[in-house]
Amino acid sequence: MIETIFGLALVVTLIVPGYLFRNVRSRFFVIEADTHVEDTLLSYFVASLIMLAITWPLYTLFGFDPFGALVDAKDPRAFLTEVSGNPIRWLTQIVVAPVVLAIMWAYAERQTWGAGLFTHLGLPPQPRHPNAIQAAIWAHRKQSPLLEIIVKHGPKIVGRFGPESAATVAKGWPDLFLDAVYHPTSDGGWQLDDQSSGIFIPGSEIRLIQFFRNDPADVEGEPSPIQESDVNPSTDAIA
Repeated sequence: MIETIFGLALVVTLIVPGYLFRNVRSRFFVIEADTHVEDTLLSYFVASLIMLAITWPLYTLFGFDPFGALVDAKDPRAFLTEVSGNPIRWLTQIVVAPVVLAIMWAYAERQTWGAGLFTHLGLPPQPRHPNAIQAAIWAHRKQSPLLEIIVKHGPKIVGRFGPESAATVAKGWPDLFLDAVYHPTSDGGWQLDDQSSGIFIPGSEIRLIQFFRNDPADVEGEPSPIQESDVNPSTDAIA
């Protein structure tokens, strides 16, 4: 019985930190789910090893070493004695540390600190999922570009791919969420619809997308008119 508990504790130590890290981090990104259980378990295991590699030296420095207790325990009884005597330390390393690190990692990634550093060094990162729409969105990530979208049924849509927008990663056309929408004006231009909080466009309805540079005023959400003749396409239409 004690040996079984010891084995379960080892599994928890090598799986739970990675599980928590990946799931908390995924709350801040649109991430394609693993298609195979083996890939998921392997990712949890690798992430757990990374978490332990980060936290083990720090905890040892401050005199807390719950994972070390698991490794150094001469028998299961000694391990159970250590865990029962220091449950908060154990939970802190297994549960709290991965959650905190996931939030810090997500914040740094959303701020593109790493991408900025590598770009400055002449090694700009490429999209993790290299398809046309992801590459286009990555190229415009600091511009909040305007998108002119031709759909299969209905009038064309003009919106902004801003900080709160999202595109799913999938084969073919991705679903899009644009955080701002523009409506046509009587003089042939486009004006920000300040009553709209965004629009969802199914990928199955998309026929063509064209990107346009955005004016700084529009990034702030000010409802200033935008004339089609005033914006210059920054990329070719993506079909």
